[in-house]
Amino acid sequence: MHRLYLDTCILNDFFALIRRESGEEVRPIDVKTPPSRWTAEYVALYHLLDLDDQWELEFGTSEVALQEIARFSPQGQIACEKKSFLEQVYEELAHKCKPELGPASARLVQRVNELLGPGYDSLHLCRAIQGGWEFFITTDFRTILDKQDAVRELDELIIRRHGYQGKLWPQDSSEPVVEKFGIKARSPLQFLEENLLPLPTLIRTLHGSWSNPEEFINRFGQTLLELSRPRQAQ
Repeated sequence: MHRLYLDTCILNDFFALIRRESGEEVRPIDVKTPPSRWTAEYVALYHLLDLDDQWELEFGTSEVALQEIARFSPQGQIACEKKSFLEQVYEELAHKCKPELGPASARLVQRVNELLGPGYDSLHLCRAIQGGWEFFITTDFRTILDKQDAVRELDELIIRRHGYQGKLWPQDSSEPVVEKFGIKARSPLQFLEENLLPLPTLIRTLHGSWSNPEEFINRFGQTLLELSRPRQAQ
């Protein structure tokens, strides 16, 4: 089993995928562009959510997502429907999570802030680490995934701390007491291909060996774009 913490970016992407399934309109701001950059991530996320039981995936999030959702002031019917959807998804995910263990340690917060800077991204990561989640799934490349040095350090995150013994003998050569937290920050596509199977193989397995993965991905993205265009313009 893999335990996957989903940040608010992923919940937003989930909304676009659900609307695609039902053929309902979305706002242009709800769909990541250009399709050549983002559609493979959408396809990977769609199949992770759809095949969670088969692949034994456990999803969760934290109250940090709810805090971000609460800050969303919807304008218009679709935006209102989106906020309601996000609140519902949060409740479903939070119901499956372990009870919160209290505030994250000051040392953990400090270290994550050093890696990524203070903000909701770091709060999410602290909650994910605190909850023992194996993977942190996000589509936030700009502030998280593109920071490769930080991502590597998160994989092997260790907080070194000295207890009273360390204070008495600060020059002691023995190994200090450590807390090991490591968490893997990955996009949906990165997680899929590192831990399950390549996206083209998945597409051919589920949709027929004759399927052209590139054409499938392009069609998937085109559908999202069409739903994001105002109805009167179609």
